Amino acid sequence: MELTHKTRTSKYPELGTDPLPIKPCVDPDVFKAEREAVFRRSWLNVGRVELIPEAGDYFVRDIEVCYTSVLVVRGRDNVIRAFHNMCSHRANQVVWRNRGKCRGAFVCPFHGWAFDTRGKLINMTDRENFFTGPDANLDMTEIQTDVWNGFIFIRLKPQDDQSLEDYLEPVSTSLKDYPFAELTRREWYSVDEKVNWKVLLDAQLEGWHVPFLHKNSLARSTSAAGMLLRHSVLEALGPHGLLGTEPPPVFNPTPVGEVSLKYGIGAYDAFAFTDARRTDSEKYHLRGAMNLYFIFPNVIMGLMRDCYWMYNVWPLAVDRTVWEIGVNTVPPRNAGELFCQEYNRIGLRDTLMEDTATHEKVQQVLKSGAKEHFHFQDEELALRNFHHAVDACLAKLPKS
Repeated sequence: MELTHKTRTSKYPELGTDPLPIKPCVDPDVFKAEREAVFRRSWLNVGRVELIPEAGDYFVRDIEVCYTSVLVVRGRDNVIRAFHNMCSHRANQVVWRNRGKCRGAFVCPFHGWAFDTRGKLINMTDRENFFTGPDANLDMTEIQTDVWNGFIFIRLKPQDDQSLEDYLEPVSTSLKDYPFAELTRREWYSVDEKVNWKVLLDAQLEGWHVPFLHKNSLARSTSAAGMLLRHSVLEALGPHGLLGTEPPPVFNPTPVGEVSLKYGIGAYDAFAFTDARRTDSEKYHLRGAMNLYFIFPNVIMGLMRDCYWMYNVWPLAVDRTVWEIGVNTVPPRNAGELFCQEYNRIGLRDTLMEDTATHEKVQQVLKSGAKEHFHFQDEELALRNFHHAVDACLAKLPKS
């Protein structure tokens, strides 16, 4: 791809070109404000509908950054709802299993209060001995919930009536035909890192580092040796973002990779291809081989043919973050396709291990004070837009 210089950021003058301060990535007070302004008030993805395919199915998602546990359940009426996993009696967590099926009611193991799949209190143990009046609302506390393209989102503290569909625009329109529902085989990693959540996301919101950090791994399928990477598409989409890459001019897979390619493509080598093998190519509408969509505040979707990977980034503290990584593919039909998917899964895993080491190396020295700013270049537009969106959320907080 022909090299261009400083042509991206100028399209978004509101983002500016100044260096950005390091302090928000190490300051506990900023992290406290982000908890309230960003994570409590934004739509957050907590799972997919395949986790709860039948009435009564549920899963529990702990969201530590917001000090809560969330119960997500498909009701008897087939409606997906979410509740704070908290009993109205003494605040015990009602459901202790990560996933399961509600056969009759959710029964709190502490004192036996019971709730149905709509969160309604249906049994109050020893009711006659309570002083609480009949008008008290003792149901589970419901959380705003919606589903887009099979992805379940919640919003803990809505500040407006913005729907999920409107919040996701223009991403929701761009991806309305992507075959998420066909890519149901999922491999899952979870990494607890000593890094600020924004530092982690910054590293994943640009491909410019690939020829350097991943020169012996992912760079084989994304760029030719010695080439600088230029994104084929790089756009700010409100608080969200999009970046993409074209196939490299030359792709030289390893000998094992050549065997894998006989049976399909996956999340490690699909960067080199623009045609699908197992799914309908007309459904993709991708610009290039890979399109990476960032959904503010903490989701990245790497979309390719026949597979996609998804990151959910969950802060725990100002310098600690859980990075969840899901690799999604078409269910294999035979041993060859299973081998292909395993090869790609391991290749991507090893690449991401290079990322995790780098995240922590960055965080280790940020508090030294040796540098006060990050200096972003033109290919790092998505990082600049991300920080701009965080700052816009913080600006809406009431002044104390």
